[in-house]
Amino acid sequence: MRFPTPVRAALAAAGLIALGPPAWAQDNPTFEGRLSPRPIDGRMRGQLTGLGEVTAVLEGSELKIVGEFAGMRTPAVGATLRRGVTAGVAGPTVADLEVVRATSGLVYGSAMLDRSHMDSLETGALYVQIDGAEAEDGTLWGFLIRN
Repeated sequence: MRFPTPVRAALAAAGLIALGPPAWAQDNPTFEGRLSPRPIDGRMRGQLTGLGEVTAVLEGSELKIVGEFAGMRTPAVGATLRRGVTAGVAGPTVADLEVVRATSGLVYGSAMLDRSHMDSLETGALYVQIDGAEAEDGTLWGFLIRN
């Protein structure tokens, strides 16, 4: 089976991240996040499902992100890197990410960060959000924490 070019690129990136950075790139900090349903109220219970994980590597001011998710009730329709007010609190979009439009798949992309975004990354306030067809204000989210 042959995957589309963006999926092949994401799989290659995932493989490189899994191998870890080369010795000459050990100064590039790595961050990880666990994708899980966003906080919900009682009426939304059961509508937001799924789990996953993301890994991000900071190279200079560029944050490279790759991850996978599974078990969403409806297909993913979009993904973004966002900046929360603080860790665990929702916030505005920093950059759009690519996502496989399915209930399971890959999320990937990169974003150029300014100093304030880098500060938010260091304090755990940057997060990846995946939007589902029935919850376009976020189905899964995962805050990036330094390894």
